[in-house]
Amino acid sequence: MMSTRKEYILQDKNHFHAQIEVTRCGTIAIDIPETDEHFVTELDCVEVQLSNGRPCLVCMAEETVSDREGNQLTTLVLHKRDARDLNMLLVEASEEYEALMNDLL
Repeated sequence: MMSTRKEYILQDKNHFHAQIEVTRCGTIAIDIPETDEHFVTELDCVEVQLSNGRPCLVCMAEETVSDREGNQLTTLVLHKRDARDLNMLLVEASEEYEALMNDLL
């Protein structure tokens, strides 16, 4: 996998779309077209966790291309099925990134 793109419908009151791209270079990019928000961060800065019994993607964004600047914590509420899918994708990408880094040594 060079990169994988997925689109998920957020399970919050607005039901915005999250377009997520995970790369084997160790990064994740998240676009929310409805709000013109774009986040980019390293894979080790994201995790899927439960918040109030609902699965969420939690990330510390290092870069944003929106009105906000600097580091920010972002929590995106996902459907359980989407959270499982994204978590598997993150694990796979992290393993591939680790293998890539080991090959460089």
